Amino acid sequence: MTLRELGASYFKTWKGKILLAATLLAAVLFVCFFADTLALNTYVPKAGQSVIDTFYSEYNPAEETANQIQLSKTYASLTANQEAWTSAEDGLTEGIFCISSEYMEYLVYQIDSADIAAQGKSFGDFNHLWIDSKSDSFYAVLNISGKQIDLTDYYILIRDATGLYGSRAILNFYEAESVNLTNAIVMGTVLAPYAEILCDGASVYGQLKGKELSGETEFYKDLRFTGYRSVMDNLNVLSLKNDAVRIAAIEYLINNDPDYKYQDYTISSAVRVRDAGAVKKININAQDVVFDALEEDLTLFPNLEEITVSGGVLPSFSLEKLPGIKSLAITGTNLEILDLSAATELERLVLDDNPSLTTLDFTNNPKIKILSYSGTPLGWLDYSPLPELYYLDCSNSRVRDYLTISGENLQNVRMLDISGNNNIQTFYLQTFPLLESVNCSNCSILELDFSNSANLTYFKGSYNRLTDIDFRGASNLRFIEAYGGTVTSLDLRGLQPQTVYCTVKMITDEGEVYPSGFEPAPTPAEEQSAEAGETVE
Repeated sequence: MTLRELGASYFKTWKGKILLAATLLAAVLFVCFFADTLALNTYVPKAGQSVIDTFYSEYNPAEETANQIQLSKTYASLTANQEAWTSAEDGLTEGIFCISSEYMEYLVYQIDSADIAAQGKSFGDFNHLWIDSKSDSFYAVLNISGKQIDLTDYYILIRDATGLYGSRAILNFYEAESVNLTNAIVMGTVLAPYAEILCDGASVYGQLKGKELSGETEFYKDLRFTGYRSVMDNLNVLSLKNDAVRIAAIEYLINNDPDYKYQDYTISSAVRVRDAGAVKKININAQDVVFDALEEDLTLFPNLEEITVSGGVLPSFSLEKLPGIKSLAITGTNLEILDLSAATELERLVLDDNPSLTTLDFTNNPKIKILSYSGTPLGWLDYSPLPELYYLDCSNSRVRDYLTISGENLQNVRMLDISGNNNIQTFYLQTFPLLESVNCSNCSILELDFSNSANLTYFKGSYNRLTDIDFRGASNLRFIEAYGGTVTSLDLRGLQPQTVYCTVKMITDEGEVYPSGFEPAPTPAEEQSAEAGETVE
Protein backbone atom coordinates (compact mmCIF):
# COMPACT_ATOMS: atom_id res chain seq x y z
CA MET A 1 0.00 0.00 0.00
CA THR A 2 1.35 3.42 -0.95
CA LEU A 3 1.77 6.29 1.50
CA ARG A 4 -1.17 8.04 -0.10
CA GLU A 5 -3.45 5.01 0.19
CA LEU A 6 -2.39 4.40 3.76
CA GLY A 7 -2.98 8.04 4.71
CA ALA A 8 -6.32 8.19 2.95
CA SER A 9 -7.62 5.05 4.63
CA TYR A 10 -6.45 6.23 8.04
CA PHE A 11 -7.97 9.70 7.70
CA LYS A 12 -11.36 8.10 7.00
CA THR A 13 -11.43 6.81 10.57
CA TRP A 14 -12.55 9.00 13.50
CA LYS A 15 -9.07 8.68 14.99
CA GLY A 16 -7.53 9.97 11.79
CA LYS A 17 -9.84 12.97 11.66
CA ILE A 18 -9.03 13.82 15.27
CA LEU A 19 -5.29 13.45 14.60
CA LEU A 20 -5.39 15.79 11.60
CA ALA A 21 -7.41 18.37 13.52
CA ALA A 22 -5.03 18.07 16.46
CA THR A 23 -2.02 18.55 14.16
CA LEU A 24 -3.44 21.75 12.74
CA LEU A 25 -4.33 23.02 16.20
CA ALA A 26 -0.86 22.17 17.49
CA ALA A 27 0.69 24.10 14.64
CA VAL A 28 -1.36 27.19 15.45
CA LEU A 29 -0.46 26.95 19.15
CA PHE A 30 3.17 26.36 18.23
CA VAL A 31 3.30 29.49 16.14
CA CYS A 32 1.51 31.58 18.76
CA PHE A 33 3.41 30.53 21.87
CA PHE A 34 6.77 29.10 20.85
CA ALA A 35 7.88 31.32 17.98
CA ASP A 36 10.54 33.15 19.98
CA THR A 37 12.01 29.91 21.23
CA LEU A 38 12.15 28.60 17.65
CA ALA A 39 13.90 31.73 16.46
CA LEU A 40 16.60 31.31 19.09
CA ASN A 41 17.09 27.56 18.82
CA THR A 42 16.60 26.63 15.18
CA TYR A 43 18.89 23.83 14.04
CA VAL A 44 19.63 22.34 10.64
CA PRO A 45 17.97 18.98 9.91
CA LYS A 46 20.93 16.67 9.43
CA ALA A 47 19.61 14.69 6.48
CA GLY A 48 18.51 17.73 4.55
CA GLN A 49 21.74 19.72 4.83
CA SER A 50 19.65 22.89 4.72
CA VAL A 51 21.26 26.29 5.03
CA ILE A 52 19.25 28.43 7.46
CA ASP A 53 19.86 32.16 7.53
CA THR A 54 18.13 34.60 9.88
CA PHE A 55 16.36 37.71 8.68
CA TYR A 56 19.42 39.69 9.79
CA SER A 57 21.31 38.34 6.78
CA GLU A 58 22.38 40.97 4.29
CA TYR A 59 20.40 41.19 1.07
CA ASN A 60 20.67 43.28 -2.04
CA PRO A 61 16.99 44.09 -2.80
CA ALA A 62 17.69 45.44 -6.29
CA GLU A 63 19.61 42.33 -7.26
CA GLU A 64 16.95 40.06 -5.78
CA THR A 65 14.19 41.84 -7.69
CA ALA A 66 16.10 41.62 -10.96
CA ASN A 67 16.50 37.85 -10.58
CA GLN A 68 13.02 36.94 -9.37
CA ILE A 69 11.31 36.97 -12.76
CA GLN A 70 13.96 34.80 -14.41
CA LEU A 71 14.04 32.48 -11.42
CA SER A 72 10.26 32.07 -11.56
CA LYS A 73 10.40 31.29 -15.29
CA THR A 74 13.13 28.73 -14.73
CA TYR A 75 11.14 26.88 -12.09
CA ALA A 76 7.96 27.06 -14.18
CA SER A 77 9.74 25.38 -17.09
CA LEU A 78 10.40 22.22 -15.08
CA THR A 79 8.40 19.16 -16.03
CA ALA A 80 6.16 17.80 -13.28
CA ASN A 81 7.18 14.45 -11.83
CA GLN A 82 4.49 14.33 -9.13
CA GLU A 83 0.74 14.96 -8.87
CA ALA A 84 -1.03 16.68 -6.00
CA TRP A 85 -3.96 14.89 -4.37
CA THR A 86 -6.65 16.04 -1.99
CA SER A 87 -8.55 14.70 0.96
CA ALA A 88 -11.76 15.91 -0.67
CA GLU A 89 -11.69 12.98 -3.07
CA ASP A 90 -11.90 10.64 -0.08
CA GLY A 91 -14.45 12.70 1.85
CA LEU A 92 -11.94 13.70 4.53
CA THR A 93 -10.97 17.00 6.15
CA GLU A 94 -10.28 19.15 3.13
CA GLY A 95 -6.63 19.65 2.30
CA ILE A 96 -4.19 19.57 -0.60
CA PHE A 97 -1.34 17.08 -0.36
CA CYS A 98 1.94 17.32 -2.23
CA ILE A 99 3.36 14.23 -0.59
CA SER A 100 5.46 11.74 -2.53
CA SER A 101 4.94 8.09 -1.68
CA GLU A 102 8.37 7.32 -3.14
CA TYR A 103 11.89 8.09 -1.98
CA MET A 104 12.25 11.04 -4.29
CA GLU A 105 14.56 13.90 -3.44
CA TYR A 106 13.42 16.35 -6.09
CA LEU A 107 9.70 16.93 -6.49
CA VAL A 108 8.01 19.13 -9.08
CA TYR A 109 4.28 19.83 -9.13
CA GLN A 110 2.30 21.75 -11.74
CA ILE A 111 -0.93 22.88 -10.05
CA ASP A 112 -3.83 24.61 -11.80
CA SER A 113 -5.36 26.91 -9.17
CA ALA A 114 -8.73 26.75 -10.95
CA ASP A 115 -8.78 22.96 -11.24
CA ILE A 116 -6.77 21.49 -8.39
CA ALA A 117 -6.02 17.79 -8.83
CA ALA A 118 -8.36 17.84 -11.86
CA GLN A 119 -11.37 18.03 -9.52
CA GLY A 120 -12.72 21.41 -10.62
CA LYS A 121 -11.86 22.87 -7.22
CA SER A 122 -9.91 25.98 -6.24
CA PHE A 123 -7.86 26.94 -3.18
CA GLY A 124 -11.05 28.28 -1.60
CA ASP A 125 -12.33 24.72 -1.28
CA PHE A 126 -9.46 23.78 1.04
CA ASN A 127 -7.76 25.18 4.12
CA HIS A 128 -4.31 23.63 4.21
CA LEU A 129 -1.45 22.45 1.99
CA TRP A 130 0.91 19.73 3.14
CA ILE A 131 4.30 19.10 1.47
CA ASP A 132 6.46 16.05 2.23
CA SER A 133 8.30 13.01 0.85
CA LYS A 134 9.55 9.68 2.12
CA SER A 135 13.05 10.99 1.44
CA ASP A 136 14.54 12.95 4.35
CA SER A 137 16.51 15.17 1.98
CA PHE A 138 13.75 16.23 -0.38
CA TYR A 139 13.25 19.51 -2.19
CA ALA A 140 9.89 20.49 -3.66
CA VAL A 141 8.94 23.02 -6.33
CA LEU A 142 5.23 23.83 -6.62
CA ASN A 143 4.44 25.72 -9.83
CA ILE A 144 0.97 27.21 -9.38
CA SER A 145 -0.97 28.91 -12.17
CA GLY A 146 -3.59 31.63 -11.81
CA LYS A 147 -3.78 35.43 -11.73
CA GLN A 148 -5.62 35.79 -8.41
CA ILE A 149 -4.57 33.47 -5.60
CA ASP A 150 -6.46 33.47 -2.29
CA LEU A 151 -4.84 31.53 0.57
CA THR A 152 -6.53 33.43 3.39
CA ASP A 153 -6.37 31.54 6.72
CA TYR A 154 -4.34 28.78 5.07
CA TYR A 155 -1.82 26.57 6.78
CA ILE A 156 1.07 25.62 4.48
CA LEU A 157 2.95 22.81 6.20
CA ILE A 158 6.28 21.29 5.17
CA ARG A 159 6.75 17.87 6.77
CA ASP A 160 5.91 18.81 10.36
CA ALA A 161 4.90 21.66 12.64
CA THR A 162 8.42 22.64 13.70
CA GLY A 163 9.00 24.91 10.73
CA LEU A 164 12.50 23.52 10.36
CA TYR A 165 11.87 22.29 6.84
CA GLY A 166 10.97 25.69 5.45
CA SER A 167 14.11 25.65 3.32
CA ARG A 168 12.88 22.59 1.41
CA ALA A 169 10.00 23.98 -0.66
CA ILE A 170 9.18 26.89 -2.92
CA LEU A 171 5.70 27.88 -4.10
CA ASN A 172 6.12 29.56 -7.48
CA PHE A 173 3.09 31.66 -8.44
CA TYR A 174 4.62 32.40 -11.82
CA GLU A 175 1.70 34.37 -13.33
CA ALA A 176 -0.09 35.70 -10.26
CA GLU A 177 -0.98 39.38 -9.96
CA SER A 178 -2.28 39.03 -6.41
CA VAL A 179 -1.53 36.50 -3.66
CA ASN A 180 -3.58 36.79 -0.47
CA LEU A 181 -1.89 35.24 2.59
CA THR A 182 -3.93 37.10 5.21
CA ASN A 183 -3.78 35.26 8.56
CA ALA A 184 -1.98 32.33 6.90
CA ILE A 185 0.74 30.19 8.41
CA VAL A 186 3.40 29.82 5.72
CA MET A 187 6.36 27.48 5.69
CA GLY A 188 8.70 27.71 2.73
CA THR A 189 9.35 30.38 0.11
CA VAL A 190 6.57 32.11 -1.78
CA LEU A 191 7.79 33.47 -5.13
CA ALA A 192 5.38 35.72 -7.05
CA PRO A 193 7.44 38.23 -9.07
CA TYR A 194 4.46 39.99 -10.68
CA ALA A 195 2.16 40.01 -7.66
CA GLU A 196 1.20 42.10 -4.70
CA ILE A 197 1.37 39.79 -1.71
CA LEU A 198 -1.23 40.57 0.97
CA CYS A 199 0.19 39.12 4.15
CA ASP A 200 -1.47 40.92 7.06
CA GLY A 201 -1.42 38.70 10.11
CA ALA A 202 0.63 36.01 8.37
CA SER A 203 3.20 33.92 10.22
CA VAL A 204 6.13 33.00 8.00
CA TYR A 205 8.88 30.42 8.36
CA GLY A 206 10.50 31.14 5.03
CA GLN A 207 10.42 34.04 2.59
CA LEU A 208 7.87 36.06 0.67
CA LYS A 209 9.21 37.32 -2.64
CA GLY A 210 6.87 39.43 -4.74
CA LYS A 211 6.49 42.71 -6.57
CA GLU A 212 5.09 44.29 -3.40
CA LEU A 213 4.29 43.14 0.15
CA SER A 214 1.57 44.74 2.25
CA GLY A 215 0.38 44.07 5.79
CA GLU A 216 1.92 43.34 9.18
CA THR A 217 3.68 40.01 8.99
CA GLU A 218 5.59 37.96 11.56
CA PHE A 219 8.76 36.53 10.01
CA TYR A 220 9.86 34.05 12.63
CA LYS A 221 12.72 32.63 10.63
CA ASP A 222 14.11 33.63 7.25
CA LEU A 223 14.52 30.13 5.79
CA ARG A 224 15.75 30.47 2.25
CA PHE A 225 14.93 27.79 -0.29
CA THR A 226 18.26 25.99 -0.60
CA GLY A 227 17.43 23.50 -3.33
CA TYR A 228 17.97 25.61 -6.43
CA ARG A 229 21.25 24.06 -7.55
CA SER A 230 20.23 20.52 -6.66
CA VAL A 231 16.87 20.83 -8.39
CA MET A 232 18.34 22.42 -11.50
CA ASP A 233 21.11 19.85 -11.71
CA ASN A 234 18.75 16.93 -11.39
CA LEU A 235 15.46 18.07 -12.89
CA ASN A 236 16.29 20.80 -15.37
CA VAL A 237 16.70 18.27 -18.14
CA LEU A 238 16.27 18.28 -21.89
CA SER A 239 12.88 17.23 -23.20
CA LEU A 240 13.84 14.85 -26.00
CA LYS A 241 11.27 13.14 -28.18
CA ASN A 242 13.77 10.52 -29.30
CA ASP A 243 15.20 8.32 -26.59
CA ALA A 244 17.94 7.28 -29.00
CA VAL A 245 19.23 10.86 -28.94
CA ARG A 246 19.23 10.87 -25.12
CA ILE A 247 21.16 7.60 -25.01
CA ALA A 248 23.68 8.85 -27.58
CA ALA A 249 24.26 12.06 -25.62
CA ILE A 250 24.73 10.19 -22.34
CA GLU A 251 27.15 7.76 -24.00
CA TYR A 252 29.18 10.67 -25.30
CA LEU A 253 29.33 12.32 -21.86
CA ILE A 254 30.34 9.06 -20.16
CA ASN A 255 33.05 8.33 -22.74
CA ASN A 256 34.42 11.88 -22.80
CA ASP A 257 34.75 12.70 -19.13
CA PRO A 258 38.37 13.55 -18.24
CA ASP A 259 37.28 15.50 -15.14
CA TYR A 260 34.86 12.80 -13.87
CA LYS A 261 31.87 15.14 -14.05
CA TYR A 262 29.59 12.39 -15.28
CA GLN A 263 30.86 9.40 -13.34
CA ASP A 264 27.45 8.96 -11.69
CA TYR A 265 25.67 8.78 -15.07
CA THR A 266 24.20 5.56 -16.41
CA ILE A 267 22.60 4.74 -19.73
CA SER A 268 19.20 5.54 -18.19
CA SER A 269 20.20 9.03 -16.99
CA ALA A 270 18.46 12.13 -18.31
CA VAL A 271 20.46 14.81 -20.10
CA ARG A 272 20.68 17.88 -17.90
CA VAL A 273 20.37 21.28 -19.53
CA ARG A 274 23.74 22.29 -18.11
CA ASP A 275 25.37 19.30 -19.85
CA ALA A 276 23.88 19.90 -23.30
CA GLY A 277 26.71 22.20 -24.29
CA ALA A 278 29.29 19.50 -23.57
CA VAL A 279 27.85 17.10 -26.16
CA LYS A 280 29.72 17.42 -29.46
CA LYS A 281 28.90 14.10 -31.13
CA ILE A 282 25.64 12.18 -31.56
CA ASN A 283 25.64 8.65 -32.99
CA ILE A 284 22.21 7.03 -33.42
CA ASN A 285 20.38 4.33 -35.34
CA ALA A 286 17.49 5.68 -37.41
CA GLN A 287 15.46 2.56 -36.66
CA ASP A 288 14.97 3.95 -33.17
CA VAL A 289 13.97 7.53 -34.01
CA VAL A 290 10.90 9.55 -34.84
CA PHE A 291 12.46 11.17 -37.88
CA ASP A 292 10.22 14.26 -38.00
CA ALA A 293 11.33 15.17 -34.45
CA LEU A 294 14.99 14.30 -34.89
CA GLU A 295 16.15 17.71 -36.09
CA GLU A 296 14.29 19.42 -33.22
CA ASP A 297 16.02 17.16 -30.69
CA LEU A 298 19.45 17.79 -32.16
CA THR A 299 19.06 21.57 -31.97
CA LEU A 300 19.00 21.28 -28.16
CA PHE A 301 22.76 20.63 -28.22
CA PRO A 302 24.27 24.07 -28.97
CA ASN A 303 27.86 22.88 -29.54
CA LEU A 304 27.09 19.79 -31.59
CA GLU A 305 29.70 19.20 -34.30
CA GLU A 306 29.18 15.63 -35.50
CA ILE A 307 25.99 13.71 -36.33
CA THR A 308 25.94 10.04 -37.33
CA VAL A 309 22.69 8.32 -38.31
CA SER A 310 22.65 4.74 -39.55
CA GLY A 311 19.94 2.38 -40.74
CA GLY A 312 16.18 2.74 -40.60
CA VAL A 313 13.66 5.23 -41.93
CA LEU A 314 14.88 8.76 -42.60
CA PRO A 315 13.34 10.02 -45.86
CA SER A 316 14.61 13.58 -45.42
CA PHE A 317 17.03 15.55 -43.31
CA SER A 318 18.00 19.19 -43.04
CA LEU A 319 20.79 21.10 -41.35
CA GLU A 320 18.85 24.36 -41.55
CA LYS A 321 18.80 24.70 -37.75
CA LEU A 322 22.24 23.15 -37.29
CA PRO A 323 24.54 25.44 -39.28
CA GLY A 324 27.58 24.71 -37.12
CA ILE A 325 27.75 20.99 -37.90
CA LYS A 326 31.18 19.95 -39.19
CA SER A 327 30.56 16.26 -39.79
CA LEU A 328 27.41 14.51 -41.05
CA ALA A 329 27.13 10.79 -41.74
CA ILE A 330 23.82 9.24 -42.82
CA THR A 331 24.21 5.65 -43.99
CA GLY A 332 21.95 2.73 -44.81
CA THR A 333 18.66 4.66 -44.79
CA ASN A 334 15.92 5.51 -47.28
CA LEU A 335 17.14 9.12 -47.48
CA GLU A 336 15.79 10.96 -50.52
CA ILE A 337 16.14 14.66 -49.67
CA LEU A 338 19.11 16.26 -47.94
CA ASP A 339 19.30 20.02 -47.34
CA LEU A 340 22.86 21.21 -46.69
CA SER A 341 22.34 24.83 -47.70
CA ALA A 342 22.78 26.25 -44.18
CA ALA A 343 25.75 24.08 -43.20
CA THR A 344 28.54 26.38 -44.31
CA GLU A 345 30.98 24.85 -41.79
CA LEU A 346 30.51 21.26 -43.00
CA GLU A 347 33.84 19.46 -43.51
CA ARG A 348 32.91 15.77 -43.64
CA LEU A 349 29.92 14.27 -45.47
CA VAL A 350 29.32 10.50 -45.60
CA LEU A 351 26.17 9.25 -47.36
CA ASP A 352 26.97 5.60 -48.10
CA ASP A 353 24.27 3.05 -48.96
CA ASN A 354 21.31 5.38 -49.41
CA PRO A 355 19.77 3.91 -52.59
CA SER A 356 17.03 6.56 -52.86
CA LEU A 357 19.38 9.56 -52.85
CA THR A 358 19.52 10.87 -56.43
CA THR A 359 20.54 14.53 -56.00
CA LEU A 360 23.11 16.31 -53.87
CA ASP A 361 23.74 20.05 -53.73
CA PHE A 362 26.86 21.18 -51.89
CA THR A 363 27.09 24.63 -53.45
CA ASN A 364 27.10 26.28 -50.01
CA ASN A 365 29.59 23.85 -48.49
CA PRO A 366 33.04 24.93 -49.72
CA LYS A 367 34.79 23.58 -46.62
CA ILE A 368 33.98 19.93 -47.34
CA LYS A 369 37.21 17.95 -47.23
CA ILE A 370 35.81 14.43 -47.00
CA LEU A 371 32.99 13.20 -49.25
CA SER A 372 31.72 9.64 -49.51
CA TYR A 373 28.52 8.43 -51.16
CA SER A 374 29.35 4.82 -51.97
CA GLY A 375 26.36 2.67 -52.84
CA THR A 376 24.12 5.52 -54.01
CA PRO A 377 22.91 6.34 -57.54
CA LEU A 378 24.56 9.78 -57.51
CA GLY A 379 27.33 8.98 -60.01
CA TRP A 380 30.09 11.46 -60.86
CA LEU A 381 29.26 15.01 -59.74
CA ASP A 382 30.49 18.54 -60.33
CA TYR A 383 33.03 19.01 -57.55
CA SER A 384 34.05 22.55 -58.45
CA PRO A 385 32.32 24.03 -55.33
CA LEU A 386 34.66 21.91 -53.16
CA PRO A 387 38.18 23.35 -53.51
CA GLU A 388 39.39 21.75 -50.25
CA LEU A 389 38.20 18.20 -51.02
CA TYR A 390 40.96 15.65 -50.36
CA TYR A 391 38.99 12.39 -49.84
CA LEU A 392 36.42 11.21 -52.39
CA ASP A 393 34.63 7.86 -52.41
CA CYS A 394 32.03 7.45 -55.16
CA SER A 395 32.41 3.68 -55.47
CA ASN A 396 29.42 1.65 -56.64
CA SER A 397 27.58 4.88 -57.41
CA ARG A 398 26.10 3.80 -60.75
CA VAL A 399 28.10 6.15 -62.93
CA ARG A 400 26.01 6.39 -66.12
CA ASP A 401 27.33 6.13 -69.66
CA TYR A 402 31.02 5.88 -70.49
CA LEU A 403 32.50 8.68 -68.45
CA THR A 404 35.90 10.33 -68.47
CA ILE A 405 37.24 10.67 -64.92
CA SER A 406 39.47 13.72 -64.63
CA GLY A 407 41.04 15.63 -61.76
CA GLU A 408 40.52 19.02 -63.37
CA ASN A 409 38.36 20.19 -60.44
CA LEU A 410 39.96 17.88 -57.89
CA GLN A 411 43.51 19.17 -57.64
CA ASN A 412 43.72 18.61 -53.87
CA VAL A 413 42.34 15.06 -53.80
CA ARG A 414 44.73 12.65 -52.11
CA MET A 415 42.46 9.63 -51.64
CA LEU A 416 40.09 8.48 -54.40
CA ASP A 417 37.81 5.45 -54.71
CA ILE A 418 35.86 5.00 -57.97
CA SER A 419 35.66 1.19 -57.78
CA GLY A 420 32.59 -0.78 -58.76
CA ASN A 421 31.54 1.55 -61.58
CA ASN A 422 31.85 -0.70 -64.61
CA ASN A 423 30.90 2.05 -67.06
CA ILE A 424 34.13 3.95 -66.41
CA GLN A 425 36.50 3.43 -69.36
CA THR A 426 38.75 6.47 -69.26
CA PHE A 427 40.53 7.49 -66.07
CA TYR A 428 43.08 10.28 -66.42
CA LEU A 429 45.15 9.35 -63.41
CA GLN A 430 47.87 11.83 -64.39
CA THR A 431 45.49 14.78 -63.74
CA PHE A 432 45.51 14.07 -59.98
CA PRO A 433 48.95 15.43 -58.97
CA LEU A 434 48.56 14.97 -55.20
CA LEU A 435 46.91 11.56 -55.26
CA GLU A 436 48.28 9.19 -52.60
CA SER A 437 45.73 6.37 -52.66
CA VAL A 438 43.44 5.15 -55.44
CA ASN A 439 41.02 2.25 -55.85
CA CYS A 440 39.70 1.79 -59.38
CA SER A 441 38.92 -1.94 -59.24
CA ASN A 442 35.93 -3.45 -61.05
CA CYS A 443 35.62 -0.74 -63.68
CA SER A 444 36.23 -0.96 -67.44
CA ILE A 445 39.42 1.13 -67.60
CA LEU A 446 41.49 0.62 -70.76
CA GLU A 447 44.67 2.50 -69.90
CA LEU A 448 46.42 4.24 -66.98
CA ASP A 449 49.22 6.82 -67.07
CA PHE A 450 51.36 6.93 -63.90
CA SER A 451 53.78 9.57 -65.20
CA ASN A 452 52.53 12.24 -62.77
CA SER A 453 51.98 9.96 -59.76
CA ALA A 454 55.06 10.54 -57.63
CA ASN A 455 52.91 10.88 -54.49
CA LEU A 456 50.99 7.65 -55.06
CA THR A 457 51.63 4.99 -52.39
CA TYR A 458 48.52 2.78 -52.66
CA PHE A 459 46.92 1.34 -55.82
CA LYS A 460 44.07 -1.11 -56.35
CA GLY A 461 43.02 -1.74 -59.94
CA SER A 462 41.93 -5.35 -60.34
CA TYR A 463 39.29 -6.52 -62.83
CA ASN A 464 39.53 -3.83 -65.47
CA ARG A 465 40.30 -4.02 -69.21
CA LEU A 466 43.96 -3.19 -68.70
CA THR A 467 46.66 -5.37 -70.25
CA ASP A 468 50.25 -4.23 -69.62
CA ILE A 469 50.36 -1.81 -66.69
CA ASP A 470 53.42 0.44 -66.54
CA PHE A 471 53.84 1.73 -62.98
CA ARG A 472 57.03 3.68 -63.73
CA GLY A 473 56.54 7.25 -62.53
CA ALA A 474 54.83 6.09 -59.34
CA SER A 475 58.17 5.56 -57.63
CA ASN A 476 56.75 5.67 -54.10
CA LEU A 477 54.16 2.92 -54.53
CA ARG A 478 54.17 0.57 -51.54
CA PHE A 479 50.98 -1.41 -52.14
CA ILE A 480 49.79 -2.77 -55.49
CA GLU A 481 46.78 -4.94 -56.21
CA ALA A 482 46.21 -5.67 -59.91
CA TYR A 483 44.85 -9.03 -61.01
CA GLY A 484 41.95 -10.53 -62.92
CA GLY A 485 40.44 -9.31 -66.12
CA THR A 486 42.84 -8.90 -69.04
CA VAL A 487 46.06 -7.98 -67.19
CA THR A 488 49.14 -9.69 -68.64
CA SER A 489 52.09 -7.91 -67.00
CA LEU A 490 53.16 -5.28 -64.47
CA ASP A 491 56.19 -3.05 -65.08
CA LEU A 492 57.65 -2.31 -61.65
CA ARG A 493 61.07 -1.03 -62.67
CA GLY A 494 62.30 1.74 -60.39
CA LEU A 495 59.81 0.74 -57.69
CA GLN A 496 60.27 -1.02 -54.37
CA PRO A 497 56.73 -1.97 -53.35
CA GLN A 498 56.26 -3.74 -50.05
CA THR A 499 53.20 -5.71 -51.16
CA VAL A 500 52.07 -6.81 -54.63
CA TYR A 501 48.94 -8.85 -55.28
CA CYS A 502 48.85 -10.15 -58.85
CA THR A 503 48.74 -13.33 -60.96
CA VAL A 504 50.85 -12.20 -63.91
CA LYS A 505 54.45 -11.49 -64.88
CA MET A 506 56.18 -8.67 -63.00
CA ILE A 507 59.02 -6.79 -64.67
CA THR A 508 61.46 -5.57 -62.00
CA ASP A 509 64.98 -4.14 -61.84
CA GLU A 510 66.21 -7.67 -61.16
CA GLY A 511 64.36 -9.15 -64.10
CA GLU A 512 61.04 -10.89 -64.66
CA VAL A 513 59.26 -12.45 -61.71
CA TYR A 514 56.35 -14.85 -61.94
CA PRO A 515 53.87 -15.32 -59.07
CA SER A 516 52.37 -18.65 -58.09
CA GLY A 517 49.56 -18.31 -60.58
CA PHE A 518 46.85 -18.50 -57.98
CA GLU A 519 44.53 -15.56 -57.55
CA PRO A 520 45.27 -13.95 -54.16
CA ALA A 521 42.85 -13.65 -51.31
CA PRO A 522 41.04 -10.33 -50.81
CA THR A 523 43.21 -7.52 -49.55
CA PRO A 524 43.75 -7.67 -45.78
CA ALA A 525 41.77 -4.99 -43.96
CA GLU A 526 44.88 -3.44 -42.45
CA GLU A 527 46.20 -2.65 -45.91
CA GLN A 528 43.04 -1.00 -47.18
CA SER A 529 42.96 2.74 -47.72
CA ALA A 530 41.85 4.91 -44.83
CA GLU A 531 38.16 4.89 -43.93
CA ALA A 532 36.11 7.94 -44.83
CA GLY A 533 36.78 10.56 -42.26
CA GLU A 534 40.16 9.41 -41.02
CA THR A 535 42.55 12.29 -40.76
CA VAL A 536 45.26 12.19 -43.38
CA GLU A 537 48.38 14.01 -42.32
